[in-house]
Amino acid sequence: MDDRTIYVSGPIGNGGKCSPEQQIINVQAGEEIYGKLIAKGYAPFLPHLSYYPDKRWREEHSYHFDHATWLAIDKQWVKNCKYFYYMLPEIYGESKGAKMELNWARDMGKRIFTDLKDVPSKHSI
Repeated sequence: MDDRTIYVSGPIGNGGKCSPEQQIINVQAGEEIYGKLIAKGYAPFLPHLSYYPDKRWREEHSYHFDHATWLAIDKQWVKNCKYFYYMLPEIYGESKGAKMELNWARDMGKRIFTDLKDVPSKHSI
């Protein structure tokens, strides 16, 4: 089976600039793309899903990882995924981290998608 890994990049908290309500909206937008990519036959990596344990850890005072730590983790996942999906800022909102991830993906020569209709199904990739 060929590599169907795809990294989904988009706003979560924008380095602490988003309200808690906006963070939930951002996470849910990422989850929708995640589900649609699975339905197309991909194995997506969605950093938005780290929102839930990160929130719990902060509330329980277990762990506190800064934005730079999360970006370092994300860079490894961008490197290891074959494809890259970028959630466009004009639709989903600005994200400093997502812009960095997009630049990494370009530098690494990843195939980049910005619209689900352009992502081929598993049968035609």
